[in-house]
Amino acid sequence: MITRECPEIGSVLENLIEGAYVISKNGEVVFWNKAAERITGWHQEEVIGRKCSDGILVHLDEFCSMNCSGKCMAREVIMSGKTAAAELYFHHKEGHRVLVNTKMIPLRYKSEKADFCVQLFCENYSGKAYKKRIQQLEKLTLSDHLTGIGNRKIAEISLETGIYKLKKYSIPFGLVFADIDDFKTVNDEFGHSAGDSVLQMVARTIEGNLRQGDKACRWGGEEFVLITDNAKIQETGFLAERIRKLVESSFLTINEKKTAVTISAGVTEALKEDSVQTLIDRADSLMFLSKKRGKNALTLG
Repeated sequence: MITRECPEIGSVLENLIEGAYVISKNGEVVFWNKAAERITGWHQEEVIGRKCSDGILVHLDEFCSMNCSGKCMAREVIMSGKTAAAELYFHHKEGHRVLVNTKMIPLRYKSEKADFCVQLFCENYSGKAYKKRIQQLEKLTLSDHLTGIGNRKIAEISLETGIYKLKKYSIPFGLVFADIDDFKTVNDEFGHSAGDSVLQMVARTIEGNLRQGDKACRWGGEEFVLITDNAKIQETGFLAERIRKLVESSFLTINEKKTAVTISAGVTEALKEDSVQTLIDRADSLMFLSKKRGKNALTLG
């Protein structure tokens, strides 16, 4: 291992506040620091000696395309000897996706050409401010006890506020009504504890991709709503499609079996004549059209 032969490299990387790992030419992880453990949930002994594409981080780029097969940024950095930077979605050990800012640096060792790639990464904190506000509202019982995101009450309050701002100031907002497809089969096959973990995974995926001002809430059961602030339907639809792809690509390992779910959603924009009920009903109806289309889909209207 390179960090054993060059302990000064390992010492520097281990003491960084950023996550850091080192990949060899063949894609094998040869170093993994404590910050990487904290950010991803994967411990050093689970990662060293494996390839990051072996169901560990399973990188997705901003377009939700796989980055660990085919065009691999780390491999390109090693081949070119040039530094690269990107925003990537890592697969957390608990199943959800984590958005990180990452920088990849070629590392030369015993040769003139790069032998390794050092990858430094830190969490992208978009959406963290909303999470902090939700935590402050917990005293008012406005957060969902299982997932930690907003509950139905705060969703209704947010919709009422949005309709008021739309009527008075013409500030648009969108609504996504999403339902986990075939959720009953998860409970039936693995039990309700596993079902709870799936709900948490989906909630974290939604919450981790909020823009400033957006709100994610659990409406009830396996239903979620996302309220997009100051957004027309096209922008809301783009965000909903990204979340759909990220949920589809996320997974948990339950009883040594890879378990993934998908969502179907209805996407709409609030009208000045809307009430909370008419807005929810329209988004709910659009969601059922997505179900009829074969699930794992969006319907805008």
